[in-house]
Amino acid sequence: MTVLMYHLPKLIFAVIAFTSCLAFFASCNGGDSTGAQEEVSVAPLVDTIFYKVMVDNLRMRDAPNLQAETLTLLPQGVIVRTWGERSLREDEIRLRGTIRRDFWYRARYQEQDGWIFGGALDKVSDDPASNSLIIPERQFGPVLATDSEIDVINRLGKENVTRTQVSIGEGESVAGTIIFPGTSREVTLLWTEQNFEDLHEARSQRADAPWATDLGIKIGSSLKQVEKINGRPFRLSGFQWDYAGTTTGWNQGKISESMVLVFAEPERFHSDLIGDQMIDSDNARMQRANPRVSMLRVLF
Repeated sequence: MTVLMYHLPKLIFAVIAFTSCLAFFASCNGGDSTGAQEEVSVAPLVDTIFYKVMVDNLRMRDAPNLQAETLTLLPQGVIVRTWGERSLREDEIRLRGTIRRDFWYRARYQEQDGWIFGGALDKVSDDPASNSLIIPERQFGPVLATDSEIDVINRLGKENVTRTQVSIGEGESVAGTIIFPGTSREVTLLWTEQNFEDLHEARSQRADAPWATDLGIKIGSSLKQVEKINGRPFRLSGFQWDYAGTTTGWNQGKISESMVLVFAEPERFHSDLIGDQMIDSDNARMQRANPRVSMLRVLF
């Protein structure tokens, strides 16, 4: 007992010393971990935010720095999606001759995820009345796929919404809704069984319309541009009949099947392109004609 009492203080000291060492090493490891987290830490996730790419061939990288591997090059004008993730530190990068300071943002373009320098991006407006972004299956500018006419009126104001008869071809018309009538932002809405509750389609055909899809398609885009965006040839109908120049399928390309384009009749084209027939976009005569988009349609 006496021996134990004699050695007890030493044992206690040893235990305290061992515990202190463990705490020290844990603190060291924790410090390293915290430092690593600071390098890649990101802001909390938020609702989806859309940005427009403002320069051509913008690099999407696998990490938020200039030394990271390039995953893909983004064309000017396309839309990317983010969810609030960004680098902790800002970078200064020269873009097209101008030094810009901004964060890197984790973003998605089509099916590719990666990091993009924020100085090359422009946020799509949060104001519904100014939203010009088309996302097939989701929205046509300020109009959402789940909207009823009442929802549209509540969002845009009664003064910006009216009802009208809409021609749907072959001499037929149906009751529909127009938003921003008589302006460049005019869009026609068609409803399932004309019930004004379930949105079936949104379309725009004004030459000065500001609408553009998340892939960069807009009124005036050429057939060759659309084919490049799609990543493969697609099909459209012949000219000079009720459904002239209307796309009928995207051949499993990048463009959503819910997106329908109508191409205007070009000034000069071969007679082989006339009539009720389906024509591949890579047809040599269609390529030479290279018609341009005159109507944007989204089916919901």
